[in-house]
Amino acid sequence: MSTNLAVIGKSTTMGTATGDLKGAVAATILSVTQNPDGTASFTVQHHFVTESGDTIKFAKATALTMPLSATRFAIIDYPVHISGGTGKYANATADLDSIGEVDLASGQTVFRYTGKLCLAPGD
Repeated sequence: MSTNLAVIGKSTTMGTATGDLKGAVAATILSVTQNPDGTASFTVQHHFVTESGDTIKFAKATALTMPLSATRFAIIDYPVHISGGTGKYANATADLDSIGEVDLASGQTVFRYTGKLCLAPGD
């Protein structure tokens, strides 16, 4: 997944996804928390439309990051949960793990995700 920050407002990204989940992706940063250990947590709401036009519903997610500079953050833990959608994703469930980087200065974010997506009970 690759997105650009501040495409819609100051805290929403928009971009594309390749691989098994091809389509358009957006994420809104809901909050940022500085943690006592020097990490920062970004609470995010994802929005996803597949290449075929189906939507995928995501639960709010929290990305644990390590600041690399004042504007660049490495994603060190980012569990993402999928719970339904439309079309073939109506009963989808998944728990995905993500790694990547956020650059607030350039507005670019890049993520790789892994996990198993089940489209219906028993898949």
